[in-house]
Amino acid sequence: MGIGKVFVHGDFWAANFLWNDDTLVKIVDFQMSHFGLAATDLTRLFNTCLSPADRRAKWQTYLKFYHDQLTKEFQGHKIPFTYQQLEKTYKLVYPRTSALLLPALLATLQTLTKSEAAEEQKTVTAKLILEKIVGIYVDILA
Repeated sequence: MGIGKVFVHGDFWAANFLWNDDTLVKIVDFQMSHFGLAATDLTRLFNTCLSPADRRAKWQTYLKFYHDQLTKEFQGHKIPFTYQQLEKTYKLVYPRTSALLLPALLATLQTLTKSEAAEEQKTVTAKLILEKIVGIYVDILA
């Protein structure tokens, strides 16, 4: 495919972002970092931070935004891949990367059921997690 590798976090989801109001302060938990395909981090991010409906409707918009920001950061230097290559690799890695996320979502669901959170909050959160799990299965099988 001719796509260049980039530094990949490997566990890129909201729990690893530290915020101060609307400002990203730090990204943590780099144990799984490596050089690989940017699309793997983006797949994990989209699956965990977006509803399945929003992910399906907006993934191309967010990929384009990512590519545009990366282009800006490279300040005129050649970036490792075109937008078309990024989109192609996203489609290619989505099933495998998403399938690898399912055990973590199931573990989160199991931890939630044992938590001391209010039952109403547990119910709302469980529904969101189950929606993500079902959405991933549907899209992998599509």
